[in-house]
Amino acid sequence: MAPSKKKQQAAVAEAVDSSDDEMHMDMEATTPPASSSSGSTEKDDFQKNTPLVLLSTSQKSEMAALAASAAPPPPKLSKKQRKRLSAAKKKSSEGENGTPGTIYLGRIPHGFYENEMTEYFKQFGDVTRVRLSRNKKTGASKHYAFIEFAAEEAARIAAETMDNYLIFNHMLTCKFIPADKVHPSTWTGANKKFKVIPRAKVQRLRQNKVKTTDQHAKQVTRLAKLRQTKLRQLRTLGIEYDLPPVVVLPAAEAEAGAEAEAEARRE
Repeated sequence: MAPSKKKQQAAVAEAVDSSDDEMHMDMEATTPPASSSSGSTEKDDFQKNTPLVLLSTSQKSEMAALAASAAPPPPKLSKKQRKRLSAAKKKSSEGENGTPGTIYLGRIPHGFYENEMTEYFKQFGDVTRVRLSRNKKTGASKHYAFIEFAAEEAARIAAETMDNYLIFNHMLTCKFIPADKVHPSTWTGANKKFKVIPRAKVQRLRQNKVKTTDQHAKQVTRLAKLRQTKLRQLRTLGIEYDLPPVVVLPAAEAEAGAEAEAEARRE
């Protein structure tokens, strides 16, 4: 009588399990035991963050120079654009700049700031002004800028060439702006290093500034008026409540307190 299907499946499963056990035993027998010293050494090297490749001083300086000189590749100009650009540069060298030209540059990547833009766009002609729009509080780039060239023809060639040009994974938007379309406040703060204003510090110093006798008297008068207004509002609502009075310091005490606070801050 032939064995049943369930018995056949159980026999196959036992054979597979036994073969797996033999395989694991063979692997354990052939694998050498790891020494404790090598394991501790690898752990120490990992904790110390030891570099895998040790560079010499000259190699480090060469790599730093390569990283500093990394710049986007120059665009390819057509033969007609090269002729126009050479003619514009020739006029510029002869002192015949004419009217300056302005371009709008959008979708600017991080790291491509005023100095980098000036050096990069010098290949089209003399760059007179560069203004990168920044956040007034943080100083972070807003990813658009305005660049002025000494020659209008150079600005037109730069706009034609750099529009939809890929730099650092950003497709630039570059448009020529006619002279009558340039806003008067476009160049406010151009060619100046941006300085972040510590607004919190300025406000803190303004708030904690020691007040003079006249300023203290004005402050007391303002608080007294505010107190009378609040009392009238409460009486209108039918609430009888007396607010604490405003403490007015004599002039001598106010000046003494101001001097004491000033000395304590100096210390």
